[in-house]
Amino acid sequence: MKKRILRKIPAAILSTVLIMTGCGGDKDSGYETYDLNGGSGYDTSVQGDTSGLDEGSFGSGTTYDDPEDYGGYGEGNGGAGATDISNIDTSAYSGTFFSWQTATDPNRGYPVADVIVPDGWTLNCLTDWNMIDMINPAMARIILTSSDGRAMIQYDTTRDFADEESNVANIASEKHPEGPDEGRYATFLEYKNAVDYVEYYIANSISQSYSMTGDGSMDESALTEVDDYWQQTCVLENQQTQQLLRGSNITLDWTETSGSKRQFSYTGNDGGNYVGETETVVLGRQTTTHLPGSSHVAGSKIINCYWFPVYVATFTAYDDQAFNEYYDAYRAVLDNMKIRQEFLSARNEYSNELVENYFRIMAEQSGQTFDPSQLDTGSSDSETMDRVREMWDDAIKDQTQYQTEDGGYVKVPTQYDAVYQNGDTLYLGTDGGAPDGWTKLYEGY
Repeated sequence: MKKRILRKIPAAILSTVLIMTGCGGDKDSGYETYDLNGGSGYDTSVQGDTSGLDEGSFGSGTTYDDPEDYGGYGEGNGGAGATDISNIDTSAYSGTFFSWQTATDPNRGYPVADVIVPDGWTLNCLTDWNMIDMINPAMARIILTSSDGRAMIQYDTTRDFADEESNVANIASEKHPEGPDEGRYATFLEYKNAVDYVEYYIANSISQSYSMTGDGSMDESALTEVDDYWQQTCVLENQQTQQLLRGSNITLDWTETSGSKRQFSYTGNDGGNYVGETETVVLGRQTTTHLPGSSHVAGSKIINCYWFPVYVATFTAYDDQAFNEYYDAYRAVLDNMKIRQEFLSARNEYSNELVENYFRIMAEQSGQTFDPSQLDTGSSDSETMDRVREMWDDAIKDQTQYQTEDGGYVKVPTQYDAVYQNGDTLYLGTDGGAPDGWTKLYEGY
């Protein structure tokens, strides 16, 4: 089996291959190890960590620079600072002013995302390059805080999980324990669709003292478009797996695309009541590997579910008034969140290094000579997820796309009537309501 694994293997089906082999590098055999608690702050190892959205920070208007607030993330303050439109009395206008800013990785200096930042808000970026994950070994959290400290936006980039069950002839079964597994270099968590994951995220990243108060609508046509792509990708990858691992019996049981937007209230450490909304899109697939009877009990199999939240966006506010006041600005920020290729390429390169190291150890353990050219890491599951995220952004229909002066575009929630531009600054509001001399933008694709 191991000799076959060392054939040319696309990284896009790596997750299936790793689960099938059941092999892992011993952390004492040369495989680089990382802090198991260095994850995103909502792994099961830190359940109930509410510091990531500390309600006391709302009242103080802090810029959220303290890395201790984010369960292992690097130092924040990676953005360009608050938007400066000092020569304009913004209070005289009914719309909202935004500026393009770049969120930067504070650990490695990569541009992470281009963000439109509302006037007076502060942009920060935190990154974690210690994820126990070969496919998405790095994750970014982008944070925007209102000038009065009454609202905050938090955006998490893609991460993924594995959920595995070993079944012996339908007589006995065993689930892989939840949590990071350094030997497999993956994080295990029972599969959750988008509805369940939103609630899990709230409980583990915001507060365990919460109540769900409502459900928002997700764009069904966008979900259908993403789901079609995801199904086709999974079918193709399963066919590739069968071709590469000849003689193996691997079935693709199901694929699922789900989206959820849910509102909630929660109690802060100070006893105050706060409100928020979290949304995500989750993709999942399950395969069953039927093990050969010559080396296993007849009928034995491994059931593997690989799933990932493509993104998680959270908007929290001090009260209902602040929620309503800043909600449209939040939607504009979310609709225009553009993850930079520099960060994605660095993450994918790091993933390739981890993959290569993994197979090198497997070869050494079986007495083989490892040849890196045997691996084809030109296409990875993380890159598939990047494509899914782009498709989702492009497919959303409850927004209007305007062409900017430099030939780019900005996506604007339909609540805004018009868009004007002056350099890197945008005005979203009523038609004719922008400062004199600003350029009106028009719909374009």
